[in-house]
Amino acid sequence: MSLPDSFNYLFDITPEWPLKRVDELCDVTRGASPRPIHEWIVPEGTPWIKIADATADPSRYITRTREFIRHEGRSKSVVVRPGDLILSNSATPGIPKILGIEACIHDGWLLLRNLRGIDPKFFYYIFLNDRKHLAGQGNGSIFTNLKTDIVKAHTLLLPPLQEQCAIAEVLGALDDKIAANTKLADTATGLMTTLLTAYPATVPISEIVEHRKTSTNPESMPVDKVAHFSLPAFDVDQSPEFCEPSTIKSNKFLIERPSVLISKLNPRFPRVWDVATMPDIPSLASTEFLVLEPKQVSTAVIWAMLSQPSFSASLETQVAGTSSSHQRVRPSDLLATLVPSPSSIPISVLAQVTAIGARVATTRAENRTLGATRDALLPQLMSGKLRVKEAQALVAAAV
Repeated sequence: MSLPDSFNYLFDITPEWPLKRVDELCDVTRGASPRPIHEWIVPEGTPWIKIADATADPSRYITRTREFIRHEGRSKSVVVRPGDLILSNSATPGIPKILGIEACIHDGWLLLRNLRGIDPKFFYYIFLNDRKHLAGQGNGSIFTNLKTDIVKAHTLLLPPLQEQCAIAEVLGALDDKIAANTKLADTATGLMTTLLTAYPATVPISEIVEHRKTSTNPESMPVDKVAHFSLPAFDVDQSPEFCEPSTIKSNKFLIERPSVLISKLNPRFPRVWDVATMPDIPSLASTEFLVLEPKQVSTAVIWAMLSQPSFSASLETQVAGTSSSHQRVRPSDLLATLVPSPSSIPISVLAQVTAIGARVATTRAENRTLGATRDALLPQLMSGKLRVKEAQALVAAAV
């Protein structure tokens, strides 16, 4: 097989590995939905995988979903099982995930099954490495769609199976550490909210924070890089995107000191971001966020107050919007929502929440470093430019 021109951008070709098309290595089928889907959604049933389930978990696996469909809907959809590999093909195309549960997928997912001579975890990393290239081949006026035929025709270098497994194991060590850190952070943040649950909400949030609204046009900023705290970045792994300001096409709020960001969009999916440590470059927040600077207590304490289920429930009663997917809370209503008074909380509890928040921030910073290491090794390993033994030493130092 000759090499397509588009392939050369990825890496220098390793001649001893054969080039294969995806459809030589597996069967590719598209998901399906019972319709209208809103009539099939139930509180308990068969897990229903949406793109948000994939972006909410940085691990390789789908292990839980936010929504479920009636079991009778399985025959109108595509059932996926533990070990299956799926790939998003619309809206946010090119996200690979391995199934850790039995579930159903809609037509925004492709199922890659009946693998032939390729390790599923290595296959996962192939798509992770090639995601940008694949997504670039999508089309659509509103959402980018990745056609099944494009995925089937995608080509990859295929090492021997033993080497595939070794490459997947090396990269998996980094992802396993990221997953463990994420679980630790989730447990810690749960404890932070629990520690403040007993204290009644008596004061408006505006009494204990400053609402910062300094707006700036990123394209006019005389810097090479900014830290962009956007909704998509929050949904992926709560890490800002470091990018050139010229790539941001609308005004943003400046974050000048440690703050808590809270989204006014769709409060039924709470987005509360503890920016405890400022990056060493200018920081910008989406205008969908309110930028709140604490007056008296740490950002961790404010985060824990705003993450109380009762706070989110209160916001949900104040939303306004033209559709269920784009409902917002007015900033004035959000700032008037009650939270516990810091003076009612023992100093020891405030200190404990602050210390746990610092640990969470450290853990997430470590995950950013681990993710950067994985992303640097990925193309090198997939191209054969870096061999497994060399990578093992680098990974051992990182984890």
